[in-house]
Amino acid sequence: MLKNKKYDQEFNNILDTFGGADGGVSFVRLQSFLKDIENRWLDGDKDSGLILDIMSRFSKLIDIANER
Repeated sequence: MLKNKKYDQEFNNILDTFGGADGGVSFVRLQSFLKDIENRWLDGDKDSGLILDIMSRFSKLIDIANER
């Protein structure tokens, strides 16, 4: 549990999504959303690349945490 309520709620949202708390619906929606965003990026929508960058940063955050 994080001390800051906002961050704690946001982290719990992440945990619930990847842990399948709702039966996996949120995860499947996220996956579908990211596939759509990637297709938009491939079609030249530069703003979609910003969302893909967020995904890349989140992945790097996980890698850094696992190196500790």
